[in-house]
Amino acid sequence: MTLIRYEIPGAMEGDLRVDWAYVVNFWDHDHLKASWYFATQPPAWIRYPRIAEAGPRLAGQGQIRADPEAYAPTWEWTGDEWADRGPNSGTSPVIYDGGGTLQIIRPAPDQTSQGYRQLDADGRPVLADSQMVIDVAGRLLHEYTRLLAPDGAELLLGQDHDSGAHIVLAGVRYVLEPGDVHTIRARIAGSSVAVALSRFDRRSVVLYTFELADVPIDLPVFVAPGPIPPDPEPPDPTPEPPDPEPPDPGPEPPHPLPPEVPTMPIPDDQFQAMCKDVGLTAAPFMPHETAIEIEQGARQLGDQIRKPKSEGGVAERNPLAFELFNGAGVRSGIPGGMSPETVEQLVAALEPLNTKYGLWR
Repeated sequence: MTLIRYEIPGAMEGDLRVDWAYVVNFWDHDHLKASWYFATQPPAWIRYPRIAEAGPRLAGQGQIRADPEAYAPTWEWTGDEWADRGPNSGTSPVIYDGGGTLQIIRPAPDQTSQGYRQLDADGRPVLADSQMVIDVAGRLLHEYTRLLAPDGAELLLGQDHDSGAHIVLAGVRYVLEPGDVHTIRARIAGSSVAVALSRFDRRSVVLYTFELADVPIDLPVFVAPGPIPPDPEPPDPTPEPPDPEPPDPGPEPPHPLPPEVPTMPIPDDQFQAMCKDVGLTAAPFMPHETAIEIEQGARQLGDQIRKPKSEGGVAERNPLAFELFNGAGVRSGIPGGMSPETVEQLVAALEPLNTKYGLWR
């Protein structure tokens, strides 16, 4: 017998014999399906279904009861009809022993938390509490079943620590079924193995039969994943180049003067005349260079100052102008003085000189 795999979509839990007698329940909580005929469906949806070692009998835990406070009933299909076999308690509470007798976990304290797992080599029920986890072949195996062949070969079958159903045979670990596997039922007859397991991620039950000798041939050997390498260190960031030093501007070029303005030094009387031309009656305190620049600025304003206001000859009133009059020695409304509007124009035009020399303060 080579390995055979059969998946039943929509099934939730199941049980299988090596002769392919099987039973499964379904996620829709509606019915059972078996490899033989039911005259009727069970009176209540059944969980944890189990089949006998021979014949058409099966049993499970009923999920509907008249009294919600009562224990769940045990329903058995005898081959002809459904029979109530009394209350049961807990998870996976029924199993048929090797002689075909239905074993039921009755309500009582401190019996088991997991129910029945399998039959041992002598056909006696084994509680799942005794086979929860084992470290084998270098890795943990959970909720495992231990099967013994007549020649003494031992097969372990259970849930891998991370995912899937694994088999350990002769110290080698094989992958039977990947994915989110639960509720594994397994039995052996001679060297033939039957397995029913639940794939919760696919909402299905998967059935297997195989020979022990087929395991190394038909199943892949499990390869443990290596350690996750650490994230590589990010490379050192390339340092930002320093901002280039601004070029040396060198000495400040002299202020350009029109050709008609004489270069320094000039006689004091000519200097005083220039100051009078721009209305700076207190201007002698200024350096000659400053006075010449003021003269240049005043001349450049000439055309605009002489235009009427309607033609844009006067700039908007500068509220600082009157404060600047005294600071610059400018007087308006006196012989030789300028009008306030002219002073405003002059102040605006000569503001760069104010910044350069501090004329007004």
